[in-house]
Parts: sequence; C-alpha cells; structure tokens
Amino acid sequence: MNKKIAIQGVKGSFHHIVANQYFGNNIELNKCLTFDEMPKLLLNNQVDFLVMAIENSIAGAILANYKLIDQYDLTIIGEEYLPIQHQLTALDGQKIEDIKEVWSHPMAINQCRVFLRKYPNIKLIEANDTAEVARLIQTKNLKGIAAIASVKAATIYNLNIIAKNIQTNPENYTRFFILTKEEKKATKFNKVSLKFITKHQQGSLVEVLQIFTHNKLNLSKIQSLPIENDPWQYAFFADVIFDNENQFNNALKEIKQLVSEVKILGKYIKANLHSPHSSKCNEENMLKQADLKSVAFGENLDWSPSNRLSKITEYYFSTKLKEIASLKKQGKPIINLGIGSPDLAPPKQVIEAISKAIAEEDKHSYQSYQGLPEFRKAVADFYQSNYQVIIDPLNEVLPLMGSKEGIMHISMAFLNTGDQVLIPNPGYVTYTSVTKLLDATPVFYDLCSDNNWQPDFKALEKIDLTKVKLMWINYPNMPTGAKATKSLFEKLISFARKHQILLVNDNPYSFILNDNPLSILSVKGAKDVAIELNSLSKTFNIAGWRVGMVLGKSAYLSAVLKVKSNMDSGMFYGIQKGAITALQLDNNWFDYINSIYNKRRKIVWKILDKLNCKYDTNTVGLFVWAKTPNKINSEIFTDELLYNKNIFITPGTIFGTNNNEYIRVSLCVSEEKLNEVLRRIE
Repeated sequence: MNKKIAIQGVKGSFHHIVANQYFGNNIELNKCLTFDEMPKLLLNNQVDFLVMAIENSIAGAILANYKLIDQYDLTIIGEEYLPIQHQLTALDGQKIEDIKEVWSHPMAINQCRVFLRKYPNIKLIEANDTAEVARLIQTKNLKGIAAIASVKAATIYNLNIIAKNIQTNPENYTRFFILTKEEKKATKFNKVSLKFITKHQQGSLVEVLQIFTHNKLNLSKIQSLPIENDPWQYAFFADVIFDNENQFNNALKEIKQLVSEVKILGKYIKANLHSPHSSKCNEENMLKQADLKSVAFGENLDWSPSNRLSKITEYYFSTKLKEIASLKKQGKPIINLGIGSPDLAPPKQVIEAISKAIAEEDKHSYQSYQGLPEFRKAVADFYQSNYQVIIDPLNEVLPLMGSKEGIMHISMAFLNTGDQVLIPNPGYVTYTSVTKLLDATPVFYDLCSDNNWQPDFKALEKIDLTKVKLMWINYPNMPTGAKATKSLFEKLISFARKHQILLVNDNPYSFILNDNPLSILSVKGAKDVAIELNSLSKTFNIAGWRVGMVLGKSAYLSAVLKVKSNMDSGMFYGIQKGAITALQLDNNWFDYINSIYNKRRKIVWKILDKLNCKYDTNTVGLFVWAKTPNKINSEIFTDELLYNKNIFITPGTIFGTNNNEYIRVSLCVSEEKLNEVLRRIE
C-alpha cells in the first residue's frame, strides 16, 4: 500500500523531491498550497506523513513551521538536507534570446540575481510556487516565459533547460523535517529536537545551555518563539546531537528540574549533507539525462511572513556580502570597495575611556533612555564648537543606537498609514524601506549632477504635497559626496515651513575630507521645522559601537523618545563614556584621519581613471561617486569586476532609479589593497 504524503506545492516541487528520496517512488501525494493545510490532513487521517521545510542555510529558520509542529503536536521522525541549484526552463525550442519574462518564487529570483542581471531586458515576475509556474508554462503553452525550477519540474512538465545551474551561491541548502502525528519509538538515534520553556527568572536560559555543555551535547540549532497571550515569555526549540543516548537522557533529567515545560519533538538519526540517506540518486539520474551536473531544491517555500515584508527586499549589502563570502570560500581573493565601514582604529583615548568604564562594577545595569547627562552635554558642546549651533543638552539631544536606528524611530513617531515621504533619488535605501514598512508612501525627488546634486525646488513645487509629512535630506550627500551649503539649507527650511513638512537631515559625513562642516540647525528658524541625525561611526571609527543622536526641538524629540523607550533599554554606560571622550577630541584627530583618506582617495581616482570613469574631485565623505564609461549599466559593470577581477564595487542602481550609469567606491580600504586593485585592472 502506497504511503500518503502531504507536501507544500505541486508535482516537481522540492518537497516532492524530498518525499521521493525519503519514502521512495511508491507514494501518493496530497498537494497543499500552504503549510497551514498540512497538519489538518494528518490529524484527519487523510495522509500518513508530512514533508515540511524548516530551515534554509541562507534565509534562516521558517518560524511559522516550528509553531505548527508545536501547535499540532507533530512528531519529527527524520530530516533531509538538500542543495539548491536552479535551472532556467522554458518550452521546447525556446532560447534565452526568446525570453521576455522570468516567473518564479521571489527567493529563487534573488538567488539567481547575478545571472539575471546579464539580461536586463527580461522582466522578473514573482510567483508563489516555482513548480506551479513550470506547470502553467506547459499547460498554457506560454511562449516567451521562463521558470526558475528544478530538473524534476522540467522533466515532469516537458520543459527545456535553457540555462544550467544559474544560482549565485553554491553553498545553499534547505533542511526538511519528516513528520507524523504518532510518536515513533526510535530504536537508534543520535539527534533530538525538543521544545522547552524556561522559568521567567534571570539566567534560566544560560543554566539550560550549561547542562547541554556539561553532558557533551552539541547544540546544533536553537530558535525562540514568543508565547501567545503571555507577554515577554518565549518557547525555545533546540536540536542537539550526541554520541551516546545516555548523555541526552541525563541532560533531560537535569533540564526538567529547571524549566516550566519540556517536550521532545522527535528522535532520529541526524542527516548529513551528503549522506547515503540523502543520496539524490533519482535527481542525479535526471540531471545526467539533461546533461547537467547537479540538482535543484528548495525555493518552493511558504515563509508566511508579515504582509509588510512584501513591500521590501533584504538589504542589498546583506545579500551581496553573502555572495562575496561564497566566492571567498571558493578561494577568490575578493577586495571589497563597496562598504562604508571604517577600517581604521578608534582614537586611543576613546579605547582607554571605555576600558576604564567597563571596570566600574556598578555600571553594567540598564541606562537611561535619554543617555548620561554628561554625554548629552558633550554632544551639545561638540555642536557649538564645530557647527556653531546652540543645543540644550537637557531636552534637545536624544542618543541613538546609531543613526540608522533613528530613521526607523523618527518614521514611527511621525508617520501614519497613507502619509507621504519625500525621499532623494539617489539616496540611502533605508529611507525607502522604512517608509514602506510603515505603510507610508515614498515620493522620490531627483538629485542631478547638473544641479550639484541638490533638490530642484521648481520641480518639487509642482508635486501635490498635501499628504507629505516628512522629507529626508542627507548632506554631505551619500552616495554623491555633494557638500552642504548654507543657502541650500535656507531654501529647504523655507520650503518645509511653507508646506508644513518635517525636514530630517541625515548628517554622518560632516568631518570626512570636508573643510566646512555644516548643520541644518545652524539656519535661523530651523528648529521649528527640522531635526538632524548624526553619528560617531564614521567620524571616530566606531561604527560597531552604534553611537548616534538626533537633535532638535524638545517636542519633536519627545515623540521620538516614546518610540525609542519601547524599543531598547538605553546605551551601555561604557560606550557612552568612550563617546564622551571622542566628542572632546581636538581637530588634530580630524587632520589625522583625513590625511589617510586623502591618500586613499587619490589612488581611487587613479583606479577610476583606468576604468575610464568620470568623477568630481570637489566632493567629500567616505566614497567616490563615478559615472561608468559609455553609459554601461552599473550592475553589469560591477559584476564584471567582481567575477573577472575579484573586485567588488557598489552599483549605483541600489540608490535609486536614476543611477544606472553610476558606481560608488569606498575609501574604507587600505592603501595596500587599493594599489592591488590598481594592479589588477592595469
């Protein structure tokens, strides 16, 4: 009698492949559109087992599925790890030159971005299921449409593989659980999945983890989920591996005495990435028939995320750095000129200050949401001496965990659903993503080289501004490096007052290669309509410390504080003491770091000259913004450098729609590495 298996997706999906590999070919599939449907089939005896994706090596755990396992009291009896390798499939006779659109799950599209960028004329369409797209192409005879799918899907739906193994990252696996509703007495096991809820007291989780260590259990996975109707309480889902079952049994006895609840979700033999149990033999046979080298798995996942996440994508550098890490694993000597993370050391006095503060025994508790009074005073003094701005340290300074946090806090404090936000193009991508996350609407205003990367106020006045609540500006500008001017700030203040818009200047680059630091708050009347974000990350090489601040009228900061006080518990005392010391340094520090950045920038200019790129030598900040030769698309240009020269440079396209012909080069790289880049392109 065939086993009845529930999977998410249609025939040819990766769940289908896993079902075949674990149970063999004599199975009866029950195909579900969502994961939520699957447990109900099992409880109603319509199926015998479930195959459910639980984790991806790049995207992480599928939290909703952990919740389903717990909610329906499902039992794990096995697991499978499967490599993801994508194929581009279409109707027989179609070539890639014939393809106008590629349909696939958004995760699969993202995993193939580098390949797809080579074909900018192909439109990318997101779909719920890759195998379902392959089926539609076949049943509806869709010409000019291609699907990213597995070899199995291509075989089932009689599609031609027109591009092989188009995924970017070769080290990408999806993990699946095999589930049933009845506990199976495992005769032999070396891996256990369990759920436990710690008692609501200090150090309870640490005590459980110590038990794992003492009993020589390898904690291969731990994941937390909030418990419904029990605020600030979490259930923990853990996988542990061991050599001897007694190790686990002893640990379980000890854990039961410490936690309020513990439940074993499954006992099974751990799966290896290339174990005989995960042999991939059926798929490999198909690959041989298709003249391919490997197999595709994993993109057919229902992540059940919040609806707001559909409006944004993962931060560009988050995904790109994974791609670069993968290339480095392959032995590629990548030099990263893309990230603006200072590589220079912080001032010695700052390190000494934080080290001294850490030794103070009574300073490791929660801190004030508004920061130390002496920190706020140091910020006010810094603004007076460097920007000639008078700031009340009592109520016109609010510390932040980096200015990026401030973008979210300010937006949450002032935006309602449907409000509009003016965002520069080019501009920092977080302005847009945060706006979308809060169900507000981005309204982009163009910055052009012909206008020195300043707003076109005549064009702005033609926009319907009645729903605009916030306007983001960023001077010195990132990515272009355009300087701020007093007259520009005066125009912006006048514009904001006229249209009752709150103006936010994001100002972290004032002191990098800039002889004339400016704050928008130096303009008369600015505090009525403007606030300013600033940061110590770039100025003092402490990006990882996360020290920033927002400055402005007390009423505006009070609104931001309402958000912030519900999001964190204050900045660590030691970091504040280090920041105070940084803010009190004299101009010798700025002269020192700028002498280094100036030397680096000259080498970058030489690199850009060799690449036939055009740039402006009058810009400031941590980057050089340059135009590609012959109007070459920046993504194609930078990918060629990455894959042919092992050099990563940021394409201008990530900063907005007007920047296809621009690239951004970071100065946060040593002269030695920059000279190596120069040698590689000569």
